[in-house]
Amino acid sequence: TRMDVEVAKQDLLDAVRTHVTCAGGLVRSMCRLDLERSCRFEGNTRLEVRAEPALSSDEQPSGDREDDEHNDQQEATKHRATIQKPAIRVCSLWLNPLRIRTGKAPYRGLSRRGRKKMEEVVRLSGSLGAEVRGIDLKSPGDELRDRVTELLTQHLVLFFPDQFLAPEEHVAFGRLFGQLEGHPNLRNPYSNAPEIFELAASHGGIADEWHSDITFQPEPSIVAILNMVRCPEVGGDTLWANMYKAYEELSAPLRDLCDGLTALHNADAHGKQEIVTTHPVVRVHPTTGRRSLFVNEHFTSRIVEMSHEESKTFLGYLTKWVANPRFTMRYRWAKGTIAMWDNRCTQHFVINDFDEQRIIQRTTVMGDQPQAAEPPRWAPYSRSVPAGASSRYDRELNKFFDRNALLLESNRKLEE
Repeated sequence: TRMDVEVAKQDLLDAVRTHVTCAGGLVRSMCRLDLERSCRFEGNTRLEVRAEPALSSDEQPSGDREDDEHNDQQEATKHRATIQKPAIRVCSLWLNPLRIRTGKAPYRGLSRRGRKKMEEVVRLSGSLGAEVRGIDLKSPGDELRDRVTELLTQHLVLFFPDQFLAPEEHVAFGRLFGQLEGHPNLRNPYSNAPEIFELAASHGGIADEWHSDITFQPEPSIVAILNMVRCPEVGGDTLWANMYKAYEELSAPLRDLCDGLTALHNADAHGKQEIVTTHPVVRVHPTTGRRSLFVNEHFTSRIVEMSHEESKTFLGYLTKWVANPRFTMRYRWAKGTIAMWDNRCTQHFVINDFDEQRIIQRTTVMGDQPQAAEPPRWAPYSRSVPAGASSRYDRELNKFFDRNALLLESNRKLEE
């Protein structure tokens, strides 16, 4: 059931007036709440509520009940008047008629200010990620788009538990943020919705390499919105990494080098090696103006300005660097959760440690051309020694830049 906010406020106030002991005390009744939230009402009075799931009188230890009753009697008189002071902090409340179910859709009909008060935003790591409750993704609109965009800019990855969106609701929410496209190379195993990309573990749908989505296209994904349709009881968690931090924590000489480089990205992971494009190694986010690393082990094949051996070493270092635990967070899924992440400044990785079916459906917001931190400082690599067997490693590079690869390769026969 959904709570009438004004009635709830009055219930809280009446209960506190009657039973408040002190800032660290208990307010007796039968139901204990689990919130971290501030409610302002009746002038300057504020209640900050923190609690846990309800315990019945039978579940509560007898010694604790006796101590609480004794403390209530001693402290009630001394601190009864403090409820009228601003910013009273009540750490634990026991209320009888009020029942609040966290993690469900917000209460309709509230003002924007009221809705924002009902939100719960809990950070999940020091680098990125937040779990958001109290926002209804089934009611798309400009206000929802603006609020979610604000949170995404701040946290880079968002999780909305217990949403259970139908495919059409998932698509409607995704359209708030731009043009949607299905996957260019992979087919859906079950869904026929053209704007939804579906991955099932039984069909090889486990992306167990660090990557940003669809970087093999000239205009890769801006944002991805994932609906967890079915998940294993244990395992199948996903990791995300903050590419702002990955760039910013490089040494100054390496940052300077990366700023002037470009990289080849291809779709070889999808069996489509002929699909190739280039992107800057360091890109600038169009909203924040911050720089981030934009190479990944799944799609990035070569640093354009370096030889094969140099690129292999340097690209290998960067793709391992981005997975530094200091930059990452890990999320354990539950059915019905919606995840949303900014592909311009994050990478993600699915842990392949489960046997059960895992099905996700994703909408992908497209249409962003990465902006380089600086123009390329060097020309694409050109071999300076005679052609040999190792020339084959330059084929992709030469083909992309439309160079005559035959002159740079070994003495193989020409095709008639």
